[in-house]
Amino acid sequence: MPAQLLRLPGSGALLAVDASPTSLASAIYLWLPRGAASEREDEQGLAHLLEHMLFKGAGGHGVSEAATRIEGMGGDLNAFTSYEQTVLHATVPAGREAQAIALLCEMAFSPRLDPDELEREKGVVVEEIRGAADDPTDLLAERLRARLHRGHPYGRPILGTEATVRALTAEDMRRFHRAHHRPGQAMLVVAGPVDAAEIQAAAAAAFDAADPGEELAPPPRAQARPHYGAFVLRGFEERTVELAWAIPGLQHEDLAALDLLSSALGDGDSAVLSRRLRDELGLAVDAWAALESEPDRGVLVVGAHARPGQTAACARVLMEEVARVAREGLPVAALRRARRGILTSRIWERETVDGRAARLAWYLASFGDAAEEQRYEARIQAVRAEDVRQAAARWLRPEEVVAGAVVSGRELSAAKLAEAISLDPARPGAVPAPI
Repeated sequence: MPAQLLRLPGSGALLAVDASPTSLASAIYLWLPRGAASEREDEQGLAHLLEHMLFKGAGGHGVSEAATRIEGMGGDLNAFTSYEQTVLHATVPAGREAQAIALLCEMAFSPRLDPDELEREKGVVVEEIRGAADDPTDLLAERLRARLHRGHPYGRPILGTEATVRALTAEDMRRFHRAHHRPGQAMLVVAGPVDAAEIQAAAAAAFDAADPGEELAPPPRAQARPHYGAFVLRGFEERTVELAWAIPGLQHEDLAALDLLSSALGDGDSAVLSRRLRDELGLAVDAWAALESEPDRGVLVVGAHARPGQTAACARVLMEEVARVAREGLPVAALRRARRGILTSRIWERETVDGRAARLAWYLASFGDAAEEQRYEARIQAVRAEDVRQAAARWLRPEEVVAGAVVSGRELSAAKLAEAISLDPARPGAVPAPI
């Protein structure tokens, strides 16, 4: 049965109900359509810190009491912040949906934002920032995106910096909250053995009790000015190399082909990059590819954990395999495996109420239409090898790559990494020579 879409009287917020009569639990997603991309340059990390503060007392409950109540029901409560949204979500036993909806709405719309709690929580977030700086995988990803999205909000860390987080005040929190966490902009998605009319009544009561906030447009977004080239991070024990390209935003017609390309190159032990770098050449411990999609723009990354002394060689083969697809397309077997993998993973996600609620919320928030999920799967089915080749040639150009490596000691310089992938501005479009 397709999900029912309703508007809540009063606030006008969107409610989506996916009735799953055979389930014993319900998943509830409260989706707020503003995240780190709505911050000003000087308030980096505010959206994420505010997400933390939603757990520090709201409405009629105290610090951590919402989580205690949800867990007391036998449920689970969590949240996340991305560039474009802040999301609170809970999974609870059937019959407890109304209580959970009321708690989530209190957290989202009536946080206390106590200055003393804020100072304590800043310390927690600063430790997260320091932990990310000590993790070579996180640090490499952050530097790649900073270069690829330079000047655009997607190039800033969602966690913020230690300096910007420490400078934030309770008044900053209140201003951002009233402007961007408004009930009328929110969306509530419920999947489980529920009655839509009962959920609508519970949601209407919870939303009506919320402060309507004050409308304020997010700051204008500048165009990205990518800083193409190569860089090296030192001082870590592992050897990792990644190549990253900017790709178009969510609604672009090439996204399905790029999704299949990413899966074929790096999803699983039988993917193209693992077989080439690990099994055939013995240069890497493992290899991968990943695609990230946001409304404005996205990223496609290929990478490998290199064996000692082989970081540059891994970079060269990564570029070679991407260039090969741009010339020749994917082998039929690799395309078939990628297509089957993507579609099967989507089937498994729909097997749980949490998976159903999360996907429904994401498609409604991203496209305004739940049917886009089926349309996208149809596009995945229709993509041909030539479509993948053309998308790779269009978006994964050698002269538009950002290459980064984590190395131990003096194994590799930025100049040597650039040389390994033939990143030479005098030869735009150059394809690296095979090893």
